[in-house]
Amino acid sequence: MIDIHCHILPGVDDGAKTLEESLEMCRMAVADGVKTIVATPHQHDGVYNTPSATILAKVEQLNAALKQAQIPLTILPGADVYIDVNTQEKITSGEIMTINRTKRYFLLEFPSHTLPANIENMVFNLMLKNIIPVLTHPERIGEVQQHPNRIYDLVSLGVLSQITAMSLTGGFGRHAQKCAKTLVEHNLAHIIASDAHSIDSRPPILTKGVKEAAKIVGHDWAQAMVTTIPQQVISGQPVEDLEAPVPIKRRWFGLG
Repeated sequence: MIDIHCHILPGVDDGAKTLEESLEMCRMAVADGVKTIVATPHQHDGVYNTPSATILAKVEQLNAALKQAQIPLTILPGADVYIDVNTQEKITSGEIMTINRTKRYFLLEFPSHTLPANIENMVFNLMLKNIIPVLTHPERIGEVQQHPNRIYDLVSLGVLSQITAMSLTGGFGRHAQKCAKTLVEHNLAHIIASDAHSIDSRPPILTKGVKEAAKIVGHDWAQAMVTTIPQQVISGQPVEDLEAPVPIKRRWFGLG
């Protein structure tokens, strides 16, 4: 499996604090069946503005430590990015770290309560330059929990949607779980990732979430959400054979 969203680099954000903790998270991921992790520290969110050079150096350091510890795992560079009006230029210049440095896909994080105004136009302009956002954990956004159709237009534009494994299992509460399952059911989620931050409260475990997704879309497609689809993303290739998003008929998605 491939985990494209993981705060596993030590000492750069609110994820792993030390190299030892990073290595323990890596051991947990390998035991769960993960072969590749994209390290995605927060970048340009106004709190953790981790430079791309720092991300690359930390990735190199962690890969060296993994080799020394004989842990069969590969770490690739990436970042968890807040969008702004200069995102396209920052990606082109390398100031923003795209997934595996392909300048094709990047993780796009929105505020926890709502989607930014005019986001469809901003995304459309990125797509014109062949830059594809991967929307992170929409099921944990308050507005999407109430109106999951809110991301329908973004997905229809070609945005990929990544849900958190722990959301599917209830680890982020029943509202996030209900929303995550609805997004999976309506082809509004394409990738499952851990968004891991630690070895305890938010560990790098995917299989439990994949099992929950399989109950909705079947084993093969649930596995694709952690294998073939993220493989195409890290390779910078077009993501193929996606099912068309299905509008959610209910206008109001109750939280009860």
